[in-house]
Amino acid sequence: SSFAIETHLIDFEDELVGCTVELEFLERLRDQEAFSSTNGLAEQIRLDIENARRIHAATKSGVVK
Repeated sequence: SSFAIETHLIDFEDELVGCTVELEFLERLRDQEAFSSTNGLAEQIRLDIENARRIHAATKSGVVK
């Protein structure tokens, strides 16, 4: 059995095709959602990035929820 994970590498502009990538999960952002519009999806992505930055900063400083 296999599974797939969709991830967004914030502030990363390079190419990773053919590369092995190791991910470390700090916290789940949210459950999967279906969006009725691209605007709704874009707004949720913006919120997800904001939340991911907050979680990463808190984890780096040693403050974990």
